[in-house]
Amino acid sequence: MSKKAKKQETGDSFVEIDVDNIDEDIAGQSGRRLKWGRKLADAKFDLSEAESELELTKAELDSAIRAKPKKYGLAEKPTEGGIKSVISTQQEYLDGVSAVNKAQREVNYIQAGVTALDHRKSMLGDMVSIIALGWFSDVKVRKHAKDAKQLLDQKSARKGYRRERDE
Repeated sequence: MSKKAKKQETGDSFVEIDVDNIDEDIAGQSGRRLKWGRKLADAKFDLSEAESELELTKAELDSAIRAKPKKYGLAEKPTEGGIKSVISTQQEYLDGVSAVNKAQREVNYIQAGVTALDHRKSMLGDMVSIIALGWFSDVKVRKHAKDAKQLLDQKSARKGYRRERDE
């Protein structure tokens, strides 16, 4: 990838293929995939941390509610359902849920990038195959293809002659 292209690698441009510099794209593919694979690992770690923090918050709220249920509007001996209901309305818990959701969204975005890079790899391979087969060269009709076309033309001409004769 050229220096200019590296500077412009924003948004979805990291998966674009520069047909004029396909050799550079092929050479840089594994590095891009590694970079995004590491981003995904970091994002999954952050998600796991957010989930652990949410579990800790739930445990702390559960303990606090059980210690002073009247403070949270519950009876002296609260039910499990009542405790869960109160937990789900506490701002600390809601903040934790939001953090988990944001971390999950980040994992999803990065996973989409990794998948796009895997598709890019396939496309690079397909483009190399096309180039190797001479896709971009002039169309050449082989002798046996010309003979087959002539034979088909003759058969269709005979069929047309037979239809005219039978009518």
